[in-house]
Amino acid sequence: RLILTSSLLSLSISVLSAFVVSSAKISNFLVPQGQYEAALYASLDCVAYSMAQIGAYSLIGIGRATLSSKVIIFSNSIRYTLSLVFLSAGFGVGGIFLGFVVGDSVLAISGITLSLLGSRGVGKAKFSSSKIAYYSLSVFGISLTGLAVTQLDKIVAYLGKGLESLGIYNVAVVGASIVSFAPSAIINALVSYMPVYKKSEIPELVKNYTRYVSILATPLGFVLASVSPYILTIFGPEYSRGAPVLAAIAVALSATSVYSVFASGLLVSDSSHLFTLSNITGVLLLIFSSYIMIPYFGILGIAFGRVIMLVASSLMTYLFAKRKGIDSADWKTNSLSILASFLMSILVFLIGYFSFSYLAVPRIFVASGSILLIVLGLLVYLFELKLMRILTDDDIEFLRRILPEKVMWIAKIVKKFT
Repeated sequence: RLILTSSLLSLSISVLSAFVVSSAKISNFLVPQGQYEAALYASLDCVAYSMAQIGAYSLIGIGRATLSSKVIIFSNSIRYTLSLVFLSAGFGVGGIFLGFVVGDSVLAISGITLSLLGSRGVGKAKFSSSKIAYYSLSVFGISLTGLAVTQLDKIVAYLGKGLESLGIYNVAVVGASIVSFAPSAIINALVSYMPVYKKSEIPELVKNYTRYVSILATPLGFVLASVSPYILTIFGPEYSRGAPVLAAIAVALSATSVYSVFASGLLVSDSSHLFTLSNITGVLLLIFSSYIMIPYFGILGIAFGRVIMLVASSLMTYLFAKRKGIDSADWKTNSLSILASFLMSILVFLIGYFSFSYLAVPRIFVASGSILLIVLGLLVYLFELKLMRILTDDDIEFLRRILPEKVMWIAKIVKKFT
């Protein structure tokens, strides 16, 4: 009943919002002439994204956080893959939003369906509508802040540099966003697990998760940064302008990913307002710093603004968490993983530079070679972890718990480096 009520309420509000945004007067004000299709797809994604959140968090609410994480990873893969496919096929900005619509719809349908099936047979319970309304309003505020964190830089790019620069910037940001997949999946699980632990057990739990996030997320940003000048050429030579943007944001996401664990601690300790305050501060710094740096660095200035936002909000989150006693972390593993990732990225960049810069290689082979370089970089990273004696059997067991059965071979490969 609660899932259905939430779904209907969310659907009503999001459809109304989409109708308003896609109306001729509003869309003509927001987008240039001839881009109505992009505005229409963006409006449809408002509905799909809203329902997707209901699906994902309903699964977490019924105790299926691991399943929720798997569904989120799967839908995000569809979301960003199709966006890049549609963009490279010539659909323009509208193609990006069309990919978002498909991916978010997959999450919405699968999440709500699985949560309804999973909630059968759990019995009936009374719930307070006023408490749900209060909780929903607080979550709505957090969601608006989250939306600003993830989308405001794109609005700044559009208003500051125009639609063409937005297209280049958005492709780079979509690529960099891959870095956030691993922390998001782990944190979704952590938020649901924390309440069942005793207060004395929380510090050790947080420390373990900072270790897992450091090992899994850190190399992704660095290896993407190292191949950024080459992999973006698959969409055309003009998109290589976005390489510094991808590199800056990807590295920043990797370096700050460990702080998402402290954000989880705030969310489950009835301190979500502190998490929101950290993000609002970061958003204000993004706006201020971007408009200062755009005249000097173009879209790279917006990327620098996003980096400042990530660093500032992460540090504030950590300080707030420290006041709550949620500040234990495996800083040794975090530091060593950053060092290993940095050294690996230098090696991968040099291999790519000497391979692609001095050879007349077709564009498609450059892009394909970049993917091979990513795989090579991750193997080099694992070898470095072996030399540093970082990986343990517990790490492999954790990896087995979060990986879908079809890709369990990844855990077997990683185990060879323990």
